Amino acid sequence: MYKGNKVILREMRSSDLDEVMKYVNDYGVYSSFTDSVPLPKTEEMQKKWLANSINPRIITFAVELIDTGEFIGTCQLRA
Repeated sequence: MYKGNKVILREMRSSDLDEVMKYVNDYGVYSSFTDSVPLPKTEEMQKKWLANSINPRIITFAVELIDTGEFIGTCQLRA
């Protein structure tokens, strides 16, 4: 976990799946930070993505507000 002044970068959790599903299926949000095909993402697709959120080449963090604990997105480090 990494803590800043306003947010925490933490490990992804299975409980984050509902929040992830909200933004990956919102084309106005999702299209601005990915070049993947803009199609509805299924829960099964996102479960696989979540299971692979940590591997030797890509580490995915959940971004959470310190004050409220609200999940506000994800970020990745890629090698």
